[in-house]
Amino acid sequence: MSLDWNVGKIKDYKEVCFETCTMNDTSYGRVEGERYLSSLTNSLIWVTMPLGMGEITEKNYEEFWWRAAFYERLHGAMRTRGDGEVYYTKADIFNHIGLTTNVSTETRAAWLRRILKHWKPESRY
Repeated sequence: MSLDWNVGKIKDYKEVCFETCTMNDTSYGRVEGERYLSSLTNSLIWVTMPLGMGEITEKNYEEFWWRAAFYERLHGAMRTRGDGEVYYTKADIFNHIGLTTNVSTETRAAWLRRILKHWKPESRY
């Protein structure tokens, strides 16, 4: 099954969700001036699966952030840069209110059972 997503309902989505390729960033076959999905937005799309939440709304963005923070405490940051791990902030999540995917939303209790069932303490270290 494919992961389908939509960023069109995110406030200022063209600025929040996309970056413009510069002459110094023509990696991955990109052309200068080309617009592409930002790494933050891309990662938030993909993280909806392990977090068990298919959308970010005004009502659930704090829950989304809480799950991301909890998950990252168990497994480490889900994103990295050349200088190390990058953790999600509440602002990252808040700025993506309106993101939707076709991931089914789990209750917190069901999500915690699933995550903790497969967690191994040594997996982080």
